[in-house]
Amino acid sequence: MADRPRFLDDLAGVAGGAVSALTGVREEIHAIVRSRVDEVLTTLQVVRREEFEVMRELAAQARIGQEEAERRLNALEERVRTLEHASAHKAEQRAFTPFASVSIRSYLTQARRTATMPALTSDSTPVPANPLDLMEQVIGGLGWTFDRCTPTEMAAEAPARWCDYGLFFSWSAELGTILFTCAFDLRTSATRRAALYELIGLANEQMWIGHFSVDAEDGVLLFRHALLLRNTQAVADIFEDMIDIALNECERFYPAFRFFLTEKLSASEALGMALLDCQGEA
Repeated sequence: MADRPRFLDDLAGVAGGAVSALTGVREEIHAIVRSRVDEVLTTLQVVRREEFEVMRELAAQARIGQEEAERRLNALEERVRTLEHASAHKAEQRAFTPFASVSIRSYLTQARRTATMPALTSDSTPVPANPLDLMEQVIGGLGWTFDRCTPTEMAAEAPARWCDYGLFFSWSAELGTILFTCAFDLRTSATRRAALYELIGLANEQMWIGHFSVDAEDGVLLFRHALLLRNTQAVADIFEDMIDIALNECERFYPAFRFFLTEKLSASEALGMALLDCQGEA
């Protein structure tokens, strides 16, 4: 085999050196270009992909938090509007006119029927004198408007937080009992009355004294309680406690009846919101 020409070896060496030089030049150019690109990105304040991914994740979390905050804020605003509506209704309601009101005349008519009921026993123990005379002093001491329409019937107006309540007292000497009724400024339609009885039942379960009901003729919401005075000395403290308990119960459950009638909530929802308000204010 003939020897390889020397110039081929020299040519191969030159070619290898050229390839090595070109590789080094390429790497140097790549480094220069990368450096220049980094300078341009820094000058233009362009973030890197890693930083962009981090910022995008933070923005997504912030958006979720903002949506949750907006949802809670809308719920609170709706709650405030509901309470403001209930408060505004009290300021806008018409003046209380007990003896021109059809519903109140029905209460007094019912009281007359109750007063004519026969005694339950033949006990001849003397009953106390007409306690409505003392009730006049109690109501007058509170500074409330009242009217003694008959010797056995009396009506008054009790201002409170949610509304001005109509108070009605009827005395039965035969039974030795005062029938006490507290009327709300709320009425229910015949279509909603059946559902309202569910709410009334839930409220009555939480009460010790008295009960809520609805006037069958006018649909007015009522608190009713009968105070038995047979063989009991009528004192002002008893009447003051009776009125105080009645108004406290009416104020406690007024928001529930209001939510039910105006916001179309279910009985359990309306009662839950009302009791939640009471707990928050305590």
